[in-house]
Amino acid sequence: MVLRRAASKLPQSRLAQHAGTVPLASIRPPGALELTPRPLCLGIVPRCFRAFRAWSNLPRDSSPYMTPSPKDLIEASLAEIASRVKLVESRSPASHTVISASGLDDSVVADALGRYAVASLTGWVRRDATIGDRLGVHGIDRRAEVRRLVDRIIDPPPDRTPEQLDNWRQTWRDAWIAEVLTHALLVIRRTTSSDCLEGPVVALLRPHPLPKRQGLDTVALYDESSSAVLVVGETKASCERGSDELTRACDLFDAVDAGSFGPDLRDAIDSLADVLPPELASQVSDSLWRDQRCYVPAVLHETPFDASLPRDRLAALQPIARRKRVLVLQLSDFNGFFDRVAAAMSEAVDELVV
Repeated sequence: MVLRRAASKLPQSRLAQHAGTVPLASIRPPGALELTPRPLCLGIVPRCFRAFRAWSNLPRDSSPYMTPSPKDLIEASLAEIASRVKLVESRSPASHTVISASGLDDSVVADALGRYAVASLTGWVRRDATIGDRLGVHGIDRRAEVRRLVDRIIDPPPDRTPEQLDNWRQTWRDAWIAEVLTHALLVIRRTTSSDCLEGPVVALLRPHPLPKRQGLDTVALYDESSSAVLVVGETKASCERGSDELTRACDLFDAVDAGSFGPDLRDAIDSLADVLPPELASQVSDSLWRDQRCYVPAVLHETPFDASLPRDRLAALQPIARRKRVLVLQLSDFNGFFDRVAAAMSEAVDELVV
């Protein structure tokens, strides 16, 4: 029997109760068995799709048009982060601009970030800050390969003391996840306005596939009133020493000021130029990184610190204050956040590699 007939026997109030604002008949595939409705949530959240499959007792491959594609899941994850995490300019000194985040403690953010982290490892995130499948890893026979990539980031090495495990989390797993969070926030800035940057992101490099791999954490380009501006970012994560980590981030920016990263930045700009709109591509030259750069130190932490105090290290950097944008990303449960993201990464392998 077609489920549409079964749905028509229920009053609309019951349909609304069980299916939110989505008419139940419109989501039932022809030829499915008649089932007793149960409460469920139908929305863009991927977890709800899995709940719906279990509720309807439909095999995963029996209704392919109802199973979200990896691209759908990744874009939905970015939308979930964008709807919850708000980046707002706060009281700032003359030395720099403070951007404060809210919403990071929502558990949905950690789950969505875990999925996005796997997407960044499997080729779904493009240099133009969009999601595309040209280089995306496909096929369940590739899952073991991807799981190894994920496990080498989230699985602690054996036979470590508690102190050694703490060091591994901070310098390996948490450091990489924090870098991916900054990347996700920049990708979101392509289409969602916020105080993160003073214009939409138009191009960026992917996160490093491994923690501690040499190179700049973040390189991106954004459009500020039809002028291309280069983002150089450094992400730090520390439960209790956020202020110290912000000072350490300045070491990288000092080196950029001194020209030590000139070759790296020219290579990065050259690789991003292909995806720029014509009016910005025409501005690509060596002077772009010298004269039009914006520093974005991002600090994930739990113990509060006052980022609005003047800082000599930031004041001494060459860009003007509005192009030294400090992202203050405070978490109420620092360790719990990273544990949840790691667990979500493990679950996302089977969701995205299909």
